[in-house]
Amino acid sequence: MRRSIYYVFLIALTSQMAWGEAPDGCESPQAVISKNFPTANFDYCEATSESDFTVHIKPEDEPINPSPWFGFSITRKNDVNSSINVTLKYTTHPHRYIPKYSFDKQKWEALPSEAITRIDEYTITLTIPLTREFTYLSAQKILDVSAYEEWYSDLISRYPFISRSTIGYSVAKRPIDAFVINPYADR
Repeated sequence: MRRSIYYVFLIALTSQMAWGEAPDGCESPQAVISKNFPTANFDYCEATSESDFTVHIKPEDEPINPSPWFGFSITRKNDVNSSINVTLKYTTHPHRYIPKYSFDKQKWEALPSEAITRIDEYTITLTIPLTREFTYLSAQKILDVSAYEEWYSDLISRYPFISRSTIGYSVAKRPIDAFVINPYADR
């Protein structure tokens, strides 16, 4: 009996991973949606057909920030230029941002309005052309740690009187840095 329950569980788990929903994304024969990069976010994702996906979005850190942030990559699985429909479903807060897309996470553009269909306050469908192997889609332009590090280095090189030091660490064990412009100023 115990063995048969194990097999049923294993079959259910592997079938869910092979088609449809997975912990970090979902896929169909046409494309893969993933959140395997810094700043990516969605609750879960499911492929509902070969060219239709549903991405479920909930606020990342309620009650501190109830804004429903999303970010994910889309990987084309074949060489055919086609399109997919991605439905964004929000759980507790309505859709807020005009989606942005990028092919390199450097240059971002707003998704054209004709590619966005508002179903209701909590649901929109995006038509995404698969003209490149890889596309990023996000609520806002992505600024990851490397973008901030580049900005910090630029500031310090342009203004040599600025110094940078770590003053603590976040809950996620990331450094919290301070920039001192005038170390002799009255406090």
